[in-house]
Amino acid sequence: MMTRANREHHVAQMLTNHRIEGYEPDEADKQLQTAYIDGTTTLDDMLAYARSFAANALSTAKTSVTLTP
Repeated sequence: MMTRANREHHVAQMLTNHRIEGYEPDEADKQLQTAYIDGTTTLDDMLAYARSFAANALSTAKTSVTLTP
């Protein structure tokens, strides 16, 4: 069983990785992380959120790129 301490450690590792990449969590991220630590959401939920965020960022990046011949 995953303990609160394990979940806190997971979030701390994730935040460290984010900061290395230059990313700071927004309010929605912080709420989801808190819910995970509290045990009211799962790691799968956090992964789904991260995948959705990445897909949206990639989609936005693709539409904002202008190619010139």
